[in-house]
Amino acid sequence: MYFSTDNSDEKTINQMNLKMKKLYEEMQRLQEQAREYNTLKQQHTEAKEDLQRSRELITLLHEKYSNLRLELSMAKADLAKKN
Repeated sequence: MYFSTDNSDEKTINQMNLKMKKLYEEMQRLQEQAREYNTLKQQHTEAKEDLQRSRELITLLHEKYSNLRLELSMAKADLAKKN
């Protein structure tokens, strides 16, 4: 049988426990970073979609404005003919 004359086994176990604790803390930190990254990625996707919808709305409003200007010009021309 093996009998330890010093605390080397206990020291080794304590060192391994400390390393495991540090690795666990690092793993938790990385998992939190991954969650933050996923949140930011989702927010980025939503912002891009909002921007695209805004661009589409601006295009539609510009078309509506152009059509209204054309209608105004035609109405002015009709009014000028009547006078």
